[in-house]
Amino acid sequence: MQSWRALRRAVTAVAIACVTACVPVRSEIIEEIIARINDDIITLSRLKEREGRVVEALFARYSGEELNEKVREARANLVQDLIHETLMLQRAEVLGLDTSKIVDVGLEQIKRQNEIKTNDELLRVLREQNTNLDELREQILRINVPSIMIDREVRQKVSVSDAEIEEYYKDNIEEFRIPGTVTFTELVLRFGGDDDKDQVRARAEQIVSELDSGASFDALVQKYSEVPSREGEGRVGPLRPKELARPIERALRSLTPGEMSPIIESRFGLHLVRLDERVEERLVEQAEVQDDIEDRIRQKKTQVDIELYFKKLAAENFIKISPAYLNYPDS
Repeated sequence: MQSWRALRRAVTAVAIACVTACVPVRSEIIEEIIARINDDIITLSRLKEREGRVVEALFARYSGEELNEKVREARANLVQDLIHETLMLQRAEVLGLDTSKIVDVGLEQIKRQNEIKTNDELLRVLREQNTNLDELREQILRINVPSIMIDREVRQKVSVSDAEIEEYYKDNIEEFRIPGTVTFTELVLRFGGDDDKDQVRARAEQIVSELDSGASFDALVQKYSEVPSREGEGRVGPLRPKELARPIERALRSLTPGEMSPIIESRFGLHLVRLDERVEERLVEQAEVQDDIEDRIRQKKTQVDIELYFKKLAAENFIKISPAYLNYPDS
């Protein structure tokens, strides 16, 4: 029997803003059948209802070309998703999954989210929406049973060995190398103003003289620096060495924290920099990323096993898709 914790986790999928968002109204008109799965059918109205909900959810999360791509992808998978959903509902029935608890938890969550106090009030709301409790129960099962079945029949059976973790770490060692960084304070006199380069250098040498006379470098930054970092007291970084202009990188390479550079010339101007902090490159030990690696491997193996699970279900069950919907929505 599915545990209470698993039920609660699965039922979080029932995040419903209103009862109407999750309950389609069934038509009494005979509908077009797009697929048969054993003794169950998938109708065109169910396909369109699901398509509407999926597209609405995507519009709330994406925009522009990314939205268009997500919608195209979702629509292309709709028929297959409904078939998988139906197969898992049938599989749950075969295995004797206690669906009454799933429905009870789902109903209570819907009542809380919609501030419905009693069952009588819930029934009244459903009547106002031209639907009924059976419709709502079915929708709760369709939302939650598939995830429960995937947990039970796939995810819980996936294991990751220490040897697999070690192999992944060695094969992807560069992922776990943290590059070295430097943080420094800069004072920059820019080229291109009213002064020519010789005049800019004369100003830089005067600043060096003030430093040698005991002036605070931080105060000189505020007084003389001509770049935006001045607003942050000249602080730059942490940055990786390769992110720096080559003359700055070379100068910082030879400094120890707290040490000042000589005047450095770049194509932008003249720089004085003080190294504030250097963090050396390091390789993260396997023990530090053990759990992360395990999660990556488990996720990859789970995805493969889910695909195999659905292939197995498809092979063991009768599935017939109407030719008009084999390539939906392009058909």
